[in-house]
Amino acid sequence: QGDPSTGRLMGDILRNVVRWGTGRRALNAVKVGPSTVPLAGKTGTTNGYRNAAFAGFVPKFKSGGWAWPEGFTLVTYVGHDDNTPMRRRSIRLQGSNGALPVWIGTVDGLSDVGLLGQPTDGSIPELVVETGFQTVPVSIETGIPTEEAAVEDGPSVLVSGEERPTRRFSPVGMAT
Repeated sequence: QGDPSTGRLMGDILRNVVRWGTGRRALNAVKVGPSTVPLAGKTGTTNGYRNAAFAGFVPKFKSGGWAWPEGFTLVTYVGHDDNTPMRRRSIRLQGSNGALPVWIGTVDGLSDVGLLGQPTDGSIPELVVETGFQTVPVSIETGIPTEEAAVEDGPSVLVSGEERPTRRFSPVGMAT
C-alpha cells in the first residue's frame, strides 16, 4: 500500500484541472441543493480523435465538508466501435466536449438520487483540507508559490506538511 497523502495531493492536481484547465466545463456543473460539488478529473483525447475520456472524482458531503474517502471515482469513455475518428468537417470530439458532458450527466444522476450527501447552508464549496496539509496560493502566470495572500477563487496548490514551500517545482522553460 502506498502513502495516502500521495493520492490526496494528486486529487488536488485533478481539482485544479477542473478549476483552471481542460475540465472547466465541470467547475459549477453539479449542485446538491444550493451547493456546488467540488469535482476533480482529467480529460483525454487520443491521436486522430479516435476516442476520448474523462476520469474524475466526485466527493461526498459529510459533517466536516466535501471529502474524498466516501465519494466516487467515475470514468467515461466515448468512441466508435470501429475506431474511426470522431470528427466531421470542423467538429472534433475531445475529452472536454465529448466525454466530459456524459460524465457530468452521470454525476448529476448521483446527485439526483441523494448519493452525494446533504450540504448545510453556507458550506464551503471546496474539498476539506486535512490535517497535515496546507493550501498555498500560486501565481497564475508561473504556478510558483506567491507571498501574496490567497485570493478566494485564485489558483492554489495543496502541499504536505506545515512548512511553507518557497519553490516546489519549475514550469517548463524556467530555471530552478
